[in-house]
Amino acid sequence: MASRLVEVEEMDGYEINGGKGKAIIEDAMKAFIHQVESYATHYTSGTTIIRFDLALPEHMADNPDPAVETELISAFFKKLKERLGYKVNNGVKKIIYAWVREVETAKKGHFHCYIGLPFRQVRSPGLLSTETTPGNGTLGLIEDIWKRLADGGRVWHSKTHRIKNDASRRKAIFHISYLAKVRGKTYSANAGHRNWGSSRLTPAT
Repeated sequence: MASRLVEVEEMDGYEINGGKGKAIIEDAMKAFIHQVESYATHYTSGTTIIRFDLALPEHMADNPDPAVETELISAFFKKLKERLGYKVNNGVKKIIYAWVREVETAKKGHFHCYIGLPFRQVRSPGLLSTETTPGNGTLGLIEDIWKRLADGGRVWHSKTHRIKNDASRRKAIFHISYLAKVRGKTYSANAGHRNWGSSRLTPAT
């Protein structure tokens, strides 16, 4: 069933990057908000949200296959959750995440993503190999996994949010609402593949 598209500037009490002429995929945006709110019930000391983009390698540009690409992104988050759970990474028990497939600026698909991690365990996202030092920290881990799975694909760090109060949560949700915009997506009722995905963490009881 197709998602409902809405042109609104607010959803579930949060300001979002939408409005007239800026359609939002409603169920995607609601899922993103629900995950951020649910995570706060598990880690009351705060959340680190890392926004990043994943680009596919050039050799996949000539024959784009959305179904293959979405299988790849699912494998990426599965491996990321496994690696973050290792004791060497402080054994993060739970993460939240989301991805959307976009084709606005290139024939090959690329993905806009975010992950949410416990603030006390992940205060800094680290660096990518394209920055001043070789990849390390969470961003280095993201880059290592993606390059292995996508045979040389690239990673860009967009922004890191540290959610410690209502104001910082609202700022982070406004930023990640960009992922739910329709423009640039391979969106249609009969696309034949997934356009977005997210974690399904439920609130702590």
